[in-house]
Amino acid sequence: MKISLSVLLILLGVTTVQAQLLMGLMFAGKDKLDPDVVQMGFQVGGNVSNLTQFDEGSFNLGLLIGFYTDIKISDNLFLHTGGFPVSQFGAGAISPYSLEDEGLDELLAESTVRRRLNYLGLPFMLHYKFNEKWRAGLGPQLHILLSAKDFFYREDGDNELLYSNNISDDVRALDYGLMLHTGYFLKQGKGVYLQLRYYLGFRDVIDAVPEYQANRSFQFIVGIPIRNAEDLE
Repeated sequence: MKISLSVLLILLGVTTVQAQLLMGLMFAGKDKLDPDVVQMGFQVGGNVSNLTQFDEGSFNLGLLIGFYTDIKISDNLFLHTGGFPVSQFGAGAISPYSLEDEGLDELLAESTVRRRLNYLGLPFMLHYKFNEKWRAGLGPQLHILLSAKDFFYREDGDNELLYSNNISDDVRALDYGLMLHTGYFLKQGKGVYLQLRYYLGFRDVIDAVPEYQANRSFQFIVGIPIRNAEDLE
C-alpha cells in the first residue's frame, strides 16, 4: 500500500475541516447558519459489497458510519459531500490460496476466505430535488485504504478455526469510482433521510494478482441532520 504523502494530507485535511464544521454546528446557535442553505448531519448504514473477480453470491456485509454536508446551489440542485471514517468493503466465499507456509496451507485447505477492505470514504455528489420528498444524484467517490485483511474460516466438527492474513501491502491505497444515489425524506425536505446508493469502482484494487478486482456495492444509509432536530419529533 503506497500513497503520496501530499495527496494523503490533502484528503485528510478536507475530511478534518468537514468534521470540525460539523462539530461546530452542533454547538452553534440556529442563527449562525441558514438550514435552508446548508444542512449537516450524521450517516449510518450497511454496505453489501463484492469484487468483480468473484461470483455474484460472494458478498461481504459491512458497516458505514460518517457525516455529511448538503449545500444548496439552486432551488433543485445540491452539492453533497462528507466523509465515512468507517467504510467496509470486500468479498465473501473466496477460495483459499497459498500462504507460503506448508503447515498453514494444509490446515486451511478446506477453509473459506472473506476479504475485508476498510476505507475512509469521501463522496462528492450533485443531488437533484424532484420534490420535497425525493432526490437523486451521482458523482465521484474516493476511498483511502485504512486496512485490508483476508479471514480464513474453517469448521471441523465442533471445532472452528479462524486465521487472518494482512494483505494491506497488496491493496492499492486509493480507490475511486462513481456513486449513484436516490433518497427519500420522511418529512417535507427535512429530517431523517433514507438513501439507497450503488458504487461502481473504476480501479483494480489488488496489486498482487493479475485478475481485475474492482469494488462494487449496494448501500442503504440513514441520514440524521443536526440542524433540524425538531423535524424528528
